[in-house]
Amino acid sequence: MGVLNPCSLLCETLRERSRAEDTSQNSLLPSASCPLPFPIILAKTLASSRNEDLVALLLEVTNTLDVPIDGVVSDGQQSIRKAVGLALPSIAHGLCHYHYLKEAIKPIYEADRHAKKELKKKVRGLRDIERSLTNEDKDLVTIIEDYCSAVRSSITNDGHPPLEASGLNLQENLTLIEQSD
Repeated sequence: MGVLNPCSLLCETLRERSRAEDTSQNSLLPSASCPLPFPIILAKTLASSRNEDLVALLLEVTNTLDVPIDGVVSDGQQSIRKAVGLALPSIAHGLCHYHYLKEAIKPIYEADRHAKKELKKKVRGLRDIERSLTNEDKDLVTIIEDYCSAVRSSITNDGHPPLEASGLNLQENLTLIEQSD
């Protein structure tokens, strides 16, 4: 029993250019974003990602395999969905976990990005504060400059979106700065 995974084999790379000599062709190669836990069964350059070409490819794969296919997993691209429905109508078709999570996180990522933008507005004016310190006590100037530096560092630390919530990290860092003595 097997699951055909065009997500790794096909889907992601339909949008990428072939690394072969003729770069004007679409390629069906393994995708690094969704590695297969089993050997690649077919890598092929196609003239297009039209339904007819994908259906022919899926039929070629199913006719080549000596294993019954229990399901298909893809990134949900419309052309892949249609091709699977035509070539393998009785086979279950699911969405790749990577692509599913990538889509699911979008609203959270956008909300976090908006929150970070709003937090940044609240801490504007660091340069004005630093410029106004010319006639102050040297120890006080050092402390204020250190606080400004900490705030500036927090603002510019973006982490690795969308995997890290930079807005939440900024809120946490600003709270820690505010609570410090």
